Amino acid sequence: MKVAIVGAGLIGRLIALRLIPANHEITLLEANSFDNPTSAVALSAGLISPMSESVRIPPQVLELGFQSYRLWPEILRNLNELDPEHQPVTYQTDGTIAVSFQEEQTCLLEHKQKLQRALSDYPSNLQMLYNEEVAAVEPELERFETAIFLKVGRHTHADKLAQKLGSVRGEVIRVHTKNVKLTRPVLVIQQRFTIYIVPKPNNIFVVGATDIDKHGSQAVTVRSSLDLLSALYAIHPGFSGAEIMSVIAGERAFYENQIPAVTEYENILTLNGLNRHGWLAGPALVESLIQKIS
Repeated sequence: MKVAIVGAGLIGRLIALRLIPANHEITLLEANSFDNPTSAVALSAGLISPMSESVRIPPQVLELGFQSYRLWPEILRNLNELDPEHQPVTYQTDGTIAVSFQEEQTCLLEHKQKLQRALSDYPSNLQMLYNEEVAAVEPELERFETAIFLKVGRHTHADKLAQKLGSVRGEVIRVHTKNVKLTRPVLVIQQRFTIYIVPKPNNIFVVGATDIDKHGSQAVTVRSSLDLLSALYAIHPGFSGAEIMSVIAGERAFYENQIPAVTEYENILTLNGLNRHGWLAGPALVESLIQKIS
């Protein structure tokens, strides 16, 4: 079968990867350069942590996250086999840690209560850390007296609906430093919005905001830059000498009900509305789309 895939972001490439073993004739179309992608995936930090996202997403998307989490290992094995150089892909499964600065400790406690409600079936996957326990899990956070440690878990069922499509803005900064050794994603819970810091290979860190209530494709603002970089420095003074590699802003599509969906019209299938959860929910949705092709 001839299949044209419009968009070579994360979802487009996952679909192509999934269809290759079935010997379909695939054409992958992309408006921008393959060497310098500008899609949402280029903006994102690559988070696939359903537990830590549970307070911000509908239960249906949480379930898609758990389904995708189980699919990622096979996806990465297939990618490695198809890659002529068999380069490994970093895949971290050690959980996420959430902290708040001293003046906003109430935000962390409120966040814990939200997590307990969202993850009521999985109490063992949420652990409060105190004093030396924080440093035992993440040594670079030894200055924090309290933290929430979120492990990986499972969930049950999802149904999907689609509504009017909109967009949400995301902003990230990538920095490089050898002075910080974080081993897992860190969420900084604050009153205004949550900031994430994600360690990557080669001493690279991605810092971004998860709840910026802005729209438009303009460049990152001074205020946002100060918010993100100040959070980095406050988390660990070793970030003071970090080199800024890139500062990126972009928009991501979402439906009004916050639930991504696969829609079908004649011989056209559309997968959209992933917001900032492409890595989290994408593989499960791709499987749903593939079933319609088969």
